[in-house]
Parts: sequence; structure tokens; C-alpha cells
Amino acid sequence: MRKEQFILQQAKAHQVNIDAVSEAALPTSFTDVMINKQTGERTFFHYVGAMSLYGQEQILTINNQAKIAHIAYLPLLPALLDTEALTNIFHYLHEQGFLISIDLVSVNNKDIFRQYIRPALPYVDFAIINDVEAKILTDNDDLPSNKDNILKLTEQILQLGVKHTAIVHYPEWAVGCNRNGEQVAVPSLLGGKKGYYQHSRGGRRILRRSVIRPTPANVLAGSSKIRAHPCLFQSIFPFCHRRRNKL
Repeated sequence: MRKEQFILQQAKAHQVNIDAVSEAALPTSFTDVMINKQTGERTFFHYVGAMSLYGQEQILTINNQAKIAHIAYLPLLPALLDTEALTNIFHYLHEQGFLISIDLVSVNNKDIFRQYIRPALPYVDFAIINDVEAKILTDNDDLPSNKDNILKLTEQILQLGVKHTAIVHYPEWAVGCNRNGEQVAVPSLLGGKKGYYQHSRGGRRILRRSVIRPTPANVLAGSSKIRAHPCLFQSIFPFCHRRRNKL
């Protein structure tokens, strides 16, 4: 069985709606992650495959009752790295009643952040990014990562036009600011205690899930070494992703 068939089969088996899944005559996108077991540092080898075709044609047909449209790893979606296309997509999603959330991925080509991501931020409701990406977007490439600097970066990301909430994270801290003037700075917490999430990888995914889908089991984590605590963002970011409700 081909891997894309396996993915669709598993989605159906777990009652995941696949109506909006597109098929293309290209291999399925994948990423191989190589981890240095001594240092924990990771190297990503990404094959864009069919995701190279994912763009306006697919997104402009979306029609469902979700509240938040989340675009993940935007720098790895080449068909969306076009200012006009991205603007059209965000306009459409807002007209459909969606709030727009994005996260990024650190890539070597910094022009992607400055030419495409930065002009798109005024259309974005929630931006969830790491310190490296925040520094590129704000032209602070050499700024040391510490709590105070991360807070300044988060405020600058908000000033670039993000409509509601900007969150910047790095292994030691995650910081959130919103348009109401609220700020939250939460340190990573060492795992091992009952009720805490303990893992060493995937912090961005956990943080993203915590913000756009808060539940009592949610966690907030740093990026490289996840050291997390439940429900830290619920009071400041009370969103529900399932159905549209008035805020």
C-alpha cells in the first residue's frame, strides 16, 4: 500500500474529514529528521512533493464551520509564497468568517520572511513563531535570546500588523502579547512531575495546539527540549476551534 493511501485509510478509520484533501501526480511530501543523540540537535531533510502545488486553487474552495484556519510551515509551501496569492487567500478566508493562524519554519532563505511573510502579517490573527524567525522578521538577527528580548520581539511582531495575538517561543521561555495589551511570559518547566508533559521533541506543535485548541489537557512548551505545564494560556487566549461562536 502506498503511503498516501495508508494516510487516507487511517484518517477515514478515525473519522477525520478528508473532503478537502487534494490528490496530485506527485509523491506525498515528507520530512526526515536526523537527531544527534549526544546534543539533541536536529537536522531536517524536507521533500516538498505534492505540497508544491498546494495554493489558491485548493484553499479558495474551503467551506466548513471551523473557526480558525491554520496555515502551518508557510515557508515550505512554495505556491503560497506570492504576495498577491497570499493576500487573495487571506481575504477569502476572512470573508468566510475564519480567523487566520500561522506558524513558520526556520529556513536558510531569509528573503522568504522579509518579502512574503512580513507583508502578510496584517492579515493574520494569530502568529506562533520561534525566536529565530522573529529575529529575521524584525531585522534583529544578532539579538541574544533571553526573556526580555523575546518579549520585545513579540511586541514588534504585533506592531508589524498581527491582528490579535503574537507568540514567540524558544527553549527556555514562551511569550505572548495581544491587542488588548495583555502579556504572558511562561518559562519552560522540567518534566517528571505528575500532570506535566514530558518529552524532548515537537514543542512547536504542542504550543500551537495549546493556543488554537485549548482544553484542560493542553500544555505550553518550549521548542527544543519540551518542558511543559497544562493550561497556561487558557485565560488569555480563550478560543474554540470547533465551531464559530461570537468572541
